[in-house]
Amino acid sequence: AAPAQRGDFAATTRIINGALECNNGPGYNNQLTRVATYKRVRQCCGLGQPSINPVC
Repeated sequence: AAPAQRGDFAATTRIINGALECNNGPGYNNQLTRVATYKRVRQCCGLGQPSINPVC
């Protein structure tokens, strides 16, 4: 299954902005903001917390 189908939200960051946002890169805080939004949207939809770490 594709990473998104497995619930691996961080996979999209690794693919699109990995060099900038993963492993404490210069855009790491951007990733943290996106993950916080993702978690809020999940909560609003009654989905709870992601089962896989959403941060790369």
